[in-house]
This record gives sequence, C-alpha cells and structure tokens, in this order.
Amino acid sequence: MYFPWTRVATFVALAAIVVIANTPLQLNAASNPEAAANWNAQVVKDRLVKLQLPVPIQSNEQVMTRIRQYVITGKTETEAILGRTNLYFPIFEHQLRAHGLPEELKFLPLIESGLLITIKSPVGATGVWQLMTVSARHFGLQVGSGVDERMDIYRSTEAAMKMLKFLHNKFGDWALVLAAYNSGAGKVDEAIRMAGTKDYWKVKEYLPKETQRYVPAFIAAAYVAKFHRQHNLRPSSMSYFTPELRTLRIYRRVTFGEISRVTGANLTLLARLNPAFVQGIIPESKEGRFLILPNEKATLALREYLSSTEEKAAGKNAFRTTYVVSKGDNLEQVAKLFQTSVDDIMKWNKLNDAKIVVRQELLLLLPKTFLLNRA
Repeated sequence: MYFPWTRVATFVALAAIVVIANTPLQLNAASNPEAAANWNAQVVKDRLVKLQLPVPIQSNEQVMTRIRQYVITGKTETEAILGRTNLYFPIFEHQLRAHGLPEELKFLPLIESGLLITIKSPVGATGVWQLMTVSARHFGLQVGSGVDERMDIYRSTEAAMKMLKFLHNKFGDWALVLAAYNSGAGKVDEAIRMAGTKDYWKVKEYLPKETQRYVPAFIAAAYVAKFHRQHNLRPSSMSYFTPELRTLRIYRRVTFGEISRVTGANLTLLARLNPAFVQGIIPESKEGRFLILPNEKATLALREYLSSTEEKAAGKNAFRTTYVVSKGDNLEQVAKLFQTSVDDIMKWNKLNDAKIVVRQELLLLLPKTFLLNRA
C-alpha cells in the first residue's frame, strides 16, 4: 500500500461513497527547499541505526527513497498523517501491549492507510488496517447489514492484532509477517520455498514488487514518526480530535438521531467519529458496540437515557463517578484504585468481558463512605 502517493482511494461516508483520486505527487526536492535543506543522507542513516524495530533495518536505496518521499516530496501529506497519530496511537499501543505484540507495529497503519479510517482500496480493503472482507470476518468483524467494523477503530484494531499474531505464529519472523500482511501468507510460503531460506532480505526477491517495497516502507514510516521534528515536519491538527473524547460500550439499539437529540452532539460529528455505523444506526449487540462521543457531558446524558429505572435507583444510593481508561490500564488496576471489585465494575457497565479500551468511560457506583476513606 502506498498512500498517499500512488493510490486511488475510496472514502466511505455515512450515506454515500465518495471517490477521491490521489494523483501521484510530481514535486521534487527543489520545490520544497526548506525540507531539502534539512536532508543529510548520512545523518538519516545514523538515526536509522538507533531505531528499535522488530524487523532488520537496512539503510538501502528503497528505505532512503521512501524517507525522502515522506519528508520532502510528500511533506504536507506526511504532516496530516502525523496529526492523526494523537488519536490512534494510544489505541494501538494499548491493544499491542494487551496481546503481547511489539509496540512498533503501531507504524503499520501509516503505510496501509495513512491513518484514514474510511479509506477503501480499489480491491476492497477498508479501514485504518486495510482489512479485506474475508479476513475481517475470519477474525471476528461484522461487515454488512449497516455495520462495517473495519471502520471501527477499536474492533478493527483487535482483529488486526489477531491477524498479526496468527501470522507470527506461522512464520516466526516479523519481516515475513509484514510481507504476508501485505501479499498473503501463500505468496510468502512460496517465496520461502523458492529462496530456500527464511532470511527476509533473500526471500523478498521472490515476492511481488509491491511487497518487496513494503518492509522498507515500514522502516521509513517508523523513522519519520520518530524523527519528524528533525525535519521540521509539524503534525497537522485534527479539527474533531480533543482530549475530551469519550467512548461508551452500547448494547441496545440506538440511532444517531436519538444520540444527537439526547446529547446535543452534532450528527455530522457523530458520523465522523463512528463511521462503522454506515446507516447511522447502532444495532443491538450482546457483546456491545463502541461509540465515540465528543465529551463527558455527552456520555453522561446518553448513559442516563439508556439506563433502566432500577439502574437509576441504584445510582441514587451511591457515590457516582466515572473513570476514563488510559493506555495500559486493566480492570484489576481500576478496581484496586477505587477499592472495589472487577465484578462490580463489569456489572455497573454491563461488560461481558474484562477487555477495556483507551478513552472508554467506566461508570463507578461507590459507597458514599468512599470519599471519607480517601480524605
């Protein structure tokens, strides 16, 4: 995948499919003199040595060319991609840690999608992780009937973790895993057989041309994510990303119209934050579906709207507060912090499992003596 330079991308919106052609950039170094002035090949190579990645690093021509594309030719697009990392990287890091996978795999979606949640490739791969329909369903995602969970940042990231883990169990080498993620496990198997080795740098000669450029692109993306400031790259801000974003787990059917009416949240913003619900309807689900809301005020209003009479009554007899999940949190830690139990937190939030995600808001109904004990 070579976004943003060579792909024609389809962006799927709530009620329409908009096709946007990304023509290859024709700029050269002279057209961006400030960026070109900060380019020193030897300095870049010295920095590459300092990178900690799960794949073998080479400062070969493919890697250097791709880095130049990021920092000179595609500077504007790179700054936009980097701006989206504030929203998505904490989610990736949390899931990677939970699955025991290398944190550096968070750079993979940079080359897959440019961190555009609604992007769709010409062959149908969709979302930040660019999952095909068959793969998405195999790893537990719903695709169809008004919901495409490839555009749910939480569910799609969970599916990608399962896929990466599966590929690593098969190949035992992260460079080969990345190649298989791009071209399929079958083509990597065939390339290994033809090369007579599992050494990626030898195996890659037998892979499709696009896949041969994939690991170098990953290395380049990791370099730019880490050293962009040294090239005067300034991440663009996302208009709808704020630290106040909150995530709720929703179990009953509810429409964006209802949510907007109850919370005051703008319909367009709800659709932008939650593109997986392509018809603006969150279907009922026993597992629960993740809904991103703009702030705590919205989550409190929606939680009150969705609560039963019994739940509201129970809340009146307790000290009611909330906790927003941060990267690396688990329910055991939260329970210990608030002197309660995992079972209680799961009951208060109707959780069917103990998995929690970054920015998820947890309701806590604590004894009224809690504040006295903390004083």
